[in-house]
Amino acid sequence: LSTMTRQSPRRLLGTSLPGATLLLVLGLLLACGGDESPSPERDMNDVGVNHDDASDNSQGPDEPAPPAQPAPAALQDWDCPDGWLSQPAMDEAVEGLDPFTVCRPPALPEQCPPGFMPLVGNTECVRQGIACPEEDDWHDEATIRGRAQNFGGAVWYVSPDGDAELGDGSRGAPLATMDAAMGQAADGDIIALGLGQFDESIEVERSLALVGSCVGGTTLVADTPSDDAAVLNLAAREPVHVSDLTISGARKGIQMEGPGQASVQAVAIVEATNYGVQVIGDGVSETRMVMEDVTIVRTQPRLSDNSRGRGLQLQDRATVDVTRGWFDGNHNVGVIVFDGGSLLQMWDVAITNTQPDQSSNADGKGVEVQLGGAVEITRGLIDRNHDQGVAVLDGASALTMEDAAITNTMPRPSDMTEGDGITITGGEVELTRVLVDSNRDSGIGVGGEESVL
Repeated sequence: LSTMTRQSPRRLLGTSLPGATLLLVLGLLLACGGDESPSPERDMNDVGVNHDDASDNSQGPDEPAPPAQPAPAALQDWDCPDGWLSQPAMDEAVEGLDPFTVCRPPALPEQCPPGFMPLVGNTECVRQGIACPEEDDWHDEATIRGRAQNFGGAVWYVSPDGDAELGDGSRGAPLATMDAAMGQAADGDIIALGLGQFDESIEVERSLALVGSCVGGTTLVADTPSDDAAVLNLAAREPVHVSDLTISGARKGIQMEGPGQASVQAVAIVEATNYGVQVIGDGVSETRMVMEDVTIVRTQPRLSDNSRGRGLQLQDRATVDVTRGWFDGNHNVGVIVFDGGSLLQMWDVAITNTQPDQSSNADGKGVEVQLGGAVEITRGLIDRNHDQGVAVLDGASALTMEDAAITNTMPRPSDMTEGDGITITGGEVELTRVLVDSNRDSGIGVGGEESVL
């Protein structure tokens, strides 16, 4: 029957069927609803429509059920670093958002005695380097060598009370100046600086280690003021090591000019001028400084025009690694990186209370990245800076932050505007578990065609 109903009865009648058979076929066709002129193919629009019911011709398919409302957002609780506080993300309930927690570092100590430093994640000051010797101007030789690993040469002892004429660099007859010690030391030697203040500005051109007795007891102070020179200029191509002392005075604290490698461990740079630390590559070869347990605080503007006073600056393809650092009360910019190929990597650092540039009463940024530089911060606090907590400028610049807080950024005093947590006007920024809270104007501002957040 199925085969037969696909054909016209007229065609069937045109065949030479016996009379009885023809009557049977016609009867079957009529019983099955046959029509003299059915359509060869069914119209797909008629599928499911009963043409015997006139009301079905004007009624479409049933309306779909309304979509279910989306489930409330369930943001993940943050996994906090050691010592950080897990806190509710919101003071009050927000409709449609399930409560979740974020991480905030505890408040840093307001003051620390010499030889101690605030550390992100700690509520009390921590010792910076080793304690001062109790019975002598230096620690024992084993301790000195332990503070200058990879330097196995002779130890030259220096003291501000040394005899300039009779001192031979031994422990019993120390030299009177660092300059005299470097004049006698060979590559790989250690210059042990005793307790007291050294009024010298030094250029290190060979692979030497300068080891103080302790941060709170050994101090290098600029002997003459200068905008361009440094108290300690590291110009050696081979590794140089500096540890356990304080640097201060009317010059840059430390300047490193590449190529070369330097390690700076347990050093406090207090009230230097123009730059606390400036690292300058040569644009080609590696220029790398590794810093650990370092504080750079209250860097003063340069003498000539009352501008700058930056904490740390690296440029011209320089690389700096900072583990456990405190940058506080500097001017203009706390930390700045520029030039393509320059990279700053930081772990457990606080960049706080940066003051505006005294020549313009503007800026006061915590971190600035521009001209293709790159910054990576893990477990960092950017707090109580001015203008912008973090500024990323230019298309090739990059910033990566993980487990960090950018808080309490204040306006620039010149016009009482800005006060952004993060400003991106070019470059690429990637943030993972970053708290941006209690800033002015905007938490995060993104502008420019080349900006990616």
